[in-house]
Amino acid sequence: MDDRTHDFLAMRAEWLKVRGYVYDPNTSLPAMPAVLEDVRRRVEKGERVGVIYLDVSGEEYLEEVYGWETYDGLLRQVAQALDDFRGLLLAEGDVVALAGVRSDQFLLFVGLSGRRGPGELAALRDKVVGELGRRLRIQVGDEAPRGLGLHASSGMLRYDPTVRIERSIYKVLDAVRAECHRDREQSLTARRRELRRILQSRDILIRYQPIVRLGDGSVFGYEALSCGPEGDLFQNPEMLFSFAEKTDQILDLERLCRQESVRGSARLPRGHKLFLNCS
Repeated sequence: MDDRTHDFLAMRAEWLKVRGYVYDPNTSLPAMPAVLEDVRRRVEKGERVGVIYLDVSGEEYLEEVYGWETYDGLLRQVAQALDDFRGLLLAEGDVVALAGVRSDQFLLFVGLSGRRGPGELAALRDKVVGELGRRLRIQVGDEAPRGLGLHASSGMLRYDPTVRIERSIYKVLDAVRAECHRDREQSLTARRRELRRILQSRDILIRYQPIVRLGDGSVFGYEALSCGPEGDLFQNPEMLFSFAEKTDQILDLERLCRQESVRGSARLPRGHKLFLNCS
């Protein structure tokens, strides 16, 4: 290998290393530092620019239950959908980025011309959220498909010559991020409240899965499978048990499931074994 080839390969390796800091390898979207200069120039020129903050972390249970590959796949779908919105909801010059590499928080920097202001920006935000919910359907296990769940907020970037523009941009980002965080905490509070209601009212649905002998196909016993009430937030058992474990209520939930499984087994045919799951 000659010196020129060696230098070229060294430069390429360094470039790939730097690119890895500012471009997300999963979605191919730039991270916030990579687009900051472009946003700064547009604001300093007097262009009206708004930011829409989309937080997908409400779906992060997919990663906890099904693995990071499933969650990364969802994030790629969100990125692709946002790219498809160009020419429809988003202009060609609007910037789509991530808050950081490997983040699940999307940033849309949109130009607002004419009289468009905070009201129009909020309307655009709601349209983007609604369209993402229609295009991306989440189905876990045998539950009915539902729209993508996310938290969103928006704010206007304003130019103040007395304040460094980068700090102004980050201040607006902090504000919209805080608003999303409050919404997320409210959702978590609602989930905790629903789980407490399930435990207190013993509102658990038990299904009995037959276990058969391979030799003759006869029923050997039944496995008790538990889930939340139909149509409920916790109808999916993976979500139910994952959230109970995260909130340190898994022992109470499993005790309830075992008790209800034994109580309901009185309806099963006699002479069969009952299989109970426990951690």
